[in-house]
Amino acid sequence: MAPHRLRIMQIIRDFGANEIRNRTMVIGCGPGFEMELIKSSLSKITAYDLEIDPFLKYKHPEIGFKCEYFDGKSDHIFNSIFLIEILEHLEKPYELLKNCSKVLEVGGVIFLTT
Repeated sequence: MAPHRLRIMQIIRDFGANEIRNRTMVIGCGPGFEMELIKSSLSKITAYDLEIDPFLKYKHPEIGFKCEYFDGKSDHIFNSIFLIEILEHLEKPYELLKNCSKVLEVGGVIFLTT
């Protein structure tokens, strides 16, 4: 694991204990490190990615995985949204941010790194 990635996860772990609440969305699952850090303090996680490793589904059956691009449509409002190392890979990053703002609770938190 790269040192910067470890640092990001440490920040999430330390800061997240106070800020992460019940309904969280993760966009860009990767290997699932962030979900491993936050899952114990949450009751509901929804995770989006264009490809989801079958091992993640096996390891985290409690997470609602969606193998698709998040288009801003959801039946839920989220308290916390994670966009960790994802925006720089998108052709239209502002579109994703607008989509996230549609489902972020007033006073909610977006954890964002690039």
